[in-house]
Amino acid sequence: MSGAGLTPVSPAGYLRAMGRLGGILLSLTFFVSLAWARTPAQKRDDEKKSQTSFIAGRYEESVDILASLYAEFKEPVYLRNIGRCYQRMKQADRAIASFEEYLLKAKDASTAEREEVRGFIRDMEALKRSQTPAPPPPPPRAEPVVAPPPPAPLVVPAPAPVPRPDLTAAPPPPAPSSSSNTMRLIGWSGVAAGGLMAVGGGLLLADAWAQYNKRKDKGCPSPTSVCENLADTVKSRNLWSKVLFAGAAVFVIGGGTLLYLNPAATEGGGTMAVAGTF
Repeated sequence: MSGAGLTPVSPAGYLRAMGRLGGILLSLTFFVSLAWARTPAQKRDDEKKSQTSFIAGRYEESVDILASLYAEFKEPVYLRNIGRCYQRMKQADRAIASFEEYLLKAKDASTAEREEVRGFIRDMEALKRSQTPAPPPPPPRAEPVVAPPPPAPLVVPAPAPVPRPDLTAAPPPPAPSSSSNTMRLIGWSGVAAGGLMAVGGGLLLADAWAQYNKRKDKGCPSPTSVCENLADTVKSRNLWSKVLFAGAAVFVIGGGTLLYLNPAATEGGGTMAVAGTF
């Protein structure tokens, strides 16, 4: 858009224009308030109307007129009269509020008049207390019925227990001697050594069979050095396995014989079993 025909407004010019507009609005408000304000004659007429309504018992109508007068003229006497209307209508909270507002705003009220209004406030507080329903009395407590205690039972002393001999206790086992412990240790050592030798013989025998199968896979027997070495290995493994099996048999038989001849090796478990029964 072009700016043809438009004149830019400076900030100072804008402020002057707004000031003129505000002055015009303020003047209009003043003249409107003057037009709607009551004349002294109208004020006296409204005061008479409120008094006539009060005397006739139309307290709400009187309150409306007095509230309008107070809103326009801000005279504290209207607050006192509004409180009197609420006092007649037995609206204690509104009456107390109007009287307290009157005491706050009426700076020129005499001491006697202030004391009279305070008396109105005391009357309204007493009315509030009388209008508040008293709480219902608590229900009477029922006294618990206490049953008489039962008679004490007759205590008969129990007869003293008669000790009886314990027939189930077994005599303690005899302590093993040092010689029997040594024989038992040698016996178990022989059995363990025989077991290890039997395991070693089994491993050698398995290796001999493995070498024998390897010799068959190579096409032996043929007059070659490989076949001869495999044959010697099979014979050596087989021989040593027999030696180990024989030694294992000797150690197992010897150790088992020592364990069989040692009485302490077999009495311990039997003694514990008998002592644990009833």
